[in-house]
Amino acid sequence: MDYPPTAHYTPPATGADNMFMHGYIGLTFGLHTESFFSSVLKTSPRALQVGFSAPGWPAAFFIAPINNPNVPANAMSSRGYLMIVLDYRADLARGTIVPQVPWFPQTPRDMRKYVTDAVLQLPIFLRQDDGTIGMSLSDVIHGNFRRLVDSVQQVNVGGRTSVHVRINWPGYNEWKRQFQTRDETPNRNPITFEKFVRHIGRSIDKFMSGAVSELHQGDPRWRIGHNGITRNDIILAGVVHVSSGSWMPIIQLNRRLY
Repeated sequence: MDYPPTAHYTPPATGADNMFMHGYIGLTFGLHTESFFSSVLKTSPRALQVGFSAPGWPAAFFIAPINNPNVPANAMSSRGYLMIVLDYRADLARGTIVPQVPWFPQTPRDMRKYVTDAVLQLPIFLRQDDGTIGMSLSDVIHGNFRRLVDSVQQVNVGGRTSVHVRINWPGYNEWKRQFQTRDETPNRNPITFEKFVRHIGRSIDKFMSGAVSELHQGDPRWRIGHNGITRNDIILAGVVHVSSGSWMPIIQLNRRLY
């Protein structure tokens, strides 16, 4: 969503390390978190003042707007200040965050073209009207978006007509699926946030259905299937842009795994 020019909010200096340690993305990407944010912001978050819990945005990690036209403000505090929300403090009482290794292109040339020099969008979170982050996979698949904030806004995927969603679930081979990001109108407009989220949810469901018959290697607690993790355990917290044509879901379980 675009916001009109207004005053900027300078956050207190709580630091990037707090975000890396306690945010949804930090708990997903682990040691790769700083490189992910650097790819999006084109500078390390350590060089910026990362604040926590702005007025009207409890549990949000954020920065003041930066001097980069490709990274616009994506939020406004209740006091009218523009902000860039980067992540939220994960509610671990709700359940464990699924760790994943972020997908990056394999060659230096492609890395430079599709990540380093590319415009990557800010992370997108499924924020409900009560401030809760995330929706159950069942609600996402069945389109129960009545409480999802900005659900009918068009989603910005960098102007592409299709994208890949990639999943690196612990113990399974890397998985991907492509879907269209334009609607069926004559103008082929970008799809809405809720349609984008539904595509992501269906992709997770398809991955899990296939994973049941695959050999799981690694920590058995992350095995998918009977007496393991099922679609009923899944919460979709957000989606992150890891390369110009690829996005990855931020996934949480609705129970503690450890």
